[in-house]
Amino acid sequence: MKRMTAILLTAIALMMYAAMAQAAVLGGEADVFGLADEGTRIGLTDHLSAGASYVEIGRFVTQAGSAFDTYYVTSAPVEWIWIQYTGSDGSVRRGYIVGNPEVIVSVNADGYEEYNGYDEGFVLCESLTMREEPMNSSKSVRRLRYGESCTVLEESGVWYRVACQQSDGTEIQGWVRGEYVLRNPRYYTASGSTAVYAMPVNGAKRVGLISGGKEYPIIGEYGGYWVISLRGACGFVKK
Repeated sequence: MKRMTAILLTAIALMMYAAMAQAAVLGGEADVFGLADEGTRIGLTDHLSAGASYVEIGRFVTQAGSAFDTYYVTSAPVEWIWIQYTGSDGSVRRGYIVGNPEVIVSVNADGYEEYNGYDEGFVLCESLTMREEPMNSSKSVRRLRYGESCTVLEESGVWYRVACQQSDGTEIQGWVRGEYVLRNPRYYTASGSTAVYAMPVNGAKRVGLISGGKEYPIIGEYGGYWVISLRGACGFVKK
């Protein structure tokens, strides 16, 4: 009886705490993680779309250099927001989202891709203007070059707010046109000299010949062909 009373009191306390917690709406997409071992182990558990409602239950910070399994090792502290939300199946769930998305994606000492819960962006055009605000008339912050990597922090219409590392290691943020950024790219690697075609059909004209061992971002697929990026242009290679 005492145990049941204690359980009920704990449940009531949690409900009251949740009611007093801060309610919010996501401004952009966010992945939800499950954490264990004081934050040193992490697992992706869910994904929330922009506009999703959640209640903030608490926060904690893992320090710089914390190893998150095979996901990432950061050069800066990571702030985690513990949230309560309604899952896709309608049940109430809990998990963690990253509170400081300026943590940049990179590669850790073991060669694993580091991941902070935000999409990686690959610049597809030769020169992409980063602006202070999501509008063509806004002041230019920097120009990104073909193949440059960035972290997609937020989406607003046709614009992405991104974070990029500069040559001196500092970070810069701004808005870019989303149609020039490939999110979470896959790569095609030819085993040897491979023809690139103008169209995904037999007998199509060749537009180039790529050598083996080099990676090319995959923009999409069409039938038995991959569509790959070729420095501001694209072509088709057979799968």
